[in-house]
Amino acid sequence: MTEPEAPQSHEAMQHALDVQEKYREMLMAMPGVIGIGVGMVRPEDDDEECPGLVVLVGELPQANPQVAAAFAAFPTRLEGVPVALQHLGGGFMAQGGVGESS
Repeated sequence: MTEPEAPQSHEAMQHALDVQEKYREMLMAMPGVIGIGVGMVRPEDDDEECPGLVVLVGELPQANPQVAAAFAAFPTRLEGVPVALQHLGGGFMAQGGVGESS
């Protein structure tokens, strides 16, 4: 049996969701960014995971000077919520296609 989520964890997740919505357009406008989500991340300055923003990038900074410049200025936290970059390599594909039924 799993333990119920602690109230402060629920509040932290809700805060991360609110921050995601507030900064979505800004983050999506950054070069190389292809998606944004909320999940458990491990900030560089902490040993424990906590709710944070996961920014999905499709291109490594070394491959594109414009992406490199954006990454250099990338925030590590937004309103106290940690931001983690996750490289997706050559891209990704969701299961099932648009308009397909199972």
